[in-house]
Amino acid sequence: MRAHVAEFLGTFALVFFGCGAIADGLPVAVAAAFGLAIAVGVYAFGHISGAHFNPAVSIGFAVGRHLPLIRVVTYAAAQIFRARSPARPSSGSPLAMSNSGSPIRP
Repeated sequence: MRAHVAEFLGTFALVFFGCGAIADGLPVAVAAAFGLAIAVGVYAFGHISGAHFNPAVSIGFAVGRHLPLIRVVTYAAAQIFRARSPARPSSGSPLAMSNSGSPIRP
């Protein structure tokens, strides 16, 4: 269970900070945010879960027979669920703004 929580939190941080940096618009800031999010996630959660943070990485470990298939399924579920949650408040919220600063109408 600790491993799944680690994947859950690491994926959240990756999506939240990485995609959040896109609002800045600078390619260097986006690259730095994704890189730092991965580095901090690996450092914080690597010893607990392996710090995959991406279903493709988990599947790759399963293909290489380094991770049991049941763990791949549960990791992927945690990763996909958590990757969607940081994007929800900004995508469907009436407070979301377009690049011009005007509210986005759903």
